[in-house]
Formats: sequence, C-alpha cells, structure tokens
Amino acid sequence: MSVKYCITVRKIKALTNGRSDQLRNLGSSGLRIAGWPVKRVMLMWSLVVLVSAAAAAAGYIMLDPDSGIIGPAGQAYAQAFAAGALLTMLVDTMLPESFEVERDLTGGLVVLGFAGSLGLAALSPTLN
Repeated sequence: MSVKYCITVRKIKALTNGRSDQLRNLGSSGLRIAGWPVKRVMLMWSLVVLVSAAAAAAGYIMLDPDSGIIGPAGQAYAQAFAAGALLTMLVDTMLPESFEVERDLTGGLVVLGFAGSLGLAALSPTLN
C-alpha cells in the first residue's frame, strides 16, 4: 500500500468522520475506497458524459424556437422543470454546507441571490 493511498484514506475518513455512509459524497475517491475497480468507475463516468451530451443535444434541438418541435407552452414547462432541478440540486448539495457557516442568514442570502439573478435576467436584452 502506497503512502499516497494511506494519506488519501486518512483524509477521506477525516472528511466523513469515519462514517462510511458519507463516502457517496466524495465522488470517484469514495467509489475507489469502497472497492470499485478503476474500469467500472471510468465506465460509469463515461456513460454519464454520453447521456449528458445526448440530453443536451436533444434539448438544444427540441427547444429551438425555429424547429417548431415544442411550442411556447412546452418551452415554458421545460424551463420551469430545469429551474426546479437546479433548485433541487442547490438545496441538496450546497445549502447544508452553507448553513454550517452562516446559520440563520442562509435562507435570506439564498433569496437575495435568486432575486439578483432574476433581476439580471430581466435586464438582459437577449431574454426579452
């Protein structure tokens, strides 16, 4: 066992407080510590890239206003779904970490951030 591997294991155990159920939050490193072979990890991430690229291409084609595949109502639903997915990801991954630092200010700061992003989007000439 190499010194680098031992140091990585110690760092991961320190990050997860020794709890193996938190290894899922550490990405490929957690999978390797859990015993996944390198080929399996690489195959999994390759499939994630391919599926993401296919979804991006399909979304680009379907949401193009000139294609006529999806009308304005369909585009609105797709954008609302994407916004909900973004909020879900944000809440699931980032808010617990920010709550550890900011405590009671977290919710207000999130609201201000989204209000600011909506304000900038409203001012953008390409979206109007």
